[in-house]
Amino acid sequence: MFDKAIRKSDNGTVVDIVVVTGAKKEGITGVDPWRQRLCLRTTEKPIQGRANAAIIRMFSEAFDVSEKDVRITAGKKGTQKTVGINLDLEDVKSGLNRILGED
Repeated sequence: MFDKAIRKSDNGTVVDIVVVTGAKKEGITGVDPWRQRLCLRTTEKPIQGRANAAIIRMFSEAFDVSEKDVRITAGKKGTQKTVGINLDLEDVKSGLNRILGED
């Protein structure tokens, strides 16, 4: 279901996301079928890069990589972003299946 939201890149994998800031709970919550992006919620507000830092931290923890291996490559000031992860496409798919409870 999330296949259109992720793709291989020169430096690993890129993931298209849509972010809800100021949420009560944070995490990767599913896929937006219209935007074809992963849905991500963060408790941080989009002030002084706090929400972006939270996104990097969440991806780092979810995929067990260093925060240096995660970067926001597009959409730093918007709710639709592209996140780059220095990880193989299959490893990202496997991690998302685990997180989202898909087979």
